[in-house]
Amino acid sequence: MYKGPSINLAMIHGGEVYNKVPDYCKMSLDIRTLPEQNIDDIVLQIKNKVDCKIIISDTGDPVKTDINSPYVKKLKNVASQFLDRDCILFGQHGSADTRFYSKDNILAVEFGSSGVNCHGNDEYVFTYCFKI
Repeated sequence: MYKGPSINLAMIHGGEVYNKVPDYCKMSLDIRTLPEQNIDDIVLQIKNKVDCKIIISDTGDPVKTDINSPYVKKLKNVASQFLDRDCILFGQHGSADTRFYSKDNILAVEFGSSGVNCHGNDEYVFTYCFKI
C-alpha cells in the first residue's frame, strides 16, 4: 500500500553564536518505515554514510492489517452503504493506537474523514467525507 518509506529532517541545531563555526550539529529525523523494514538496518545505513552518534527516541510497530480480511471488507461495505458511495481504503504513514493492537496480531483499522496536513499548519478535512 505504501510507495516507499519517508524521512523528514524535522529539526537541526548547531552552534551557540553567530560569529563562530559550530563544533557540533544535532539533527532530528522522523523516519516512517515500511512494515518489512528493520530499524537496525536503517541505523546501520545511516552510520555507513555519516560518522555520528545515533539516539533512537521512539519506535513503533507497523500496522499490517490485511486489506482482504473479511472484517475490513465488512467495514468497507457498511461504510459504503451508509455514505451511498464507495469507501476508499488506503495505507498511510503515521502513528496511531492501531499499532498496539497490530503488535499482538489483532486486526486494527483507522477510519473516518480524510484531509490534508494532519497535525500541521493549515490542517483540514474534506467535507465530502461527512454525511449530514
